[in-house]
Amino acid sequence: MSDLDKIFGKIGPMVMDTDTNIQNAEYEIREWFGVIYKKIDEKEKLIKEFLNDLDPECDHELIEKWEKRLIE
Repeated sequence: MSDLDKIFGKIGPMVMDTDTNIQNAEYEIREWFGVIYKKIDEKEKLIKEFLNDLDPECDHELIEKWEKRLIE
C-alpha cells in the first residue's frame, strides 16, 4: 500500500463523516426554524383572535386575558 493510499484511506472516512455532520446540522437547523415559524404562526393566530374580540366597549378582564396569552 502506497503512502497516498494510506492518506486517502484516512481522509475518505473523515470526509464522509463531515458530510454526515453537515447534513445532520442542516436538518437540525431546519427543524429549529420550523419550531420558530410554528410559534410565530401561533402568535399571529392569537393576535387575530384578539383583534376579532376587541371592540370599543371591551372589558378589562378580556384585555387581561389577552395580555397573558400574548406574553406566553
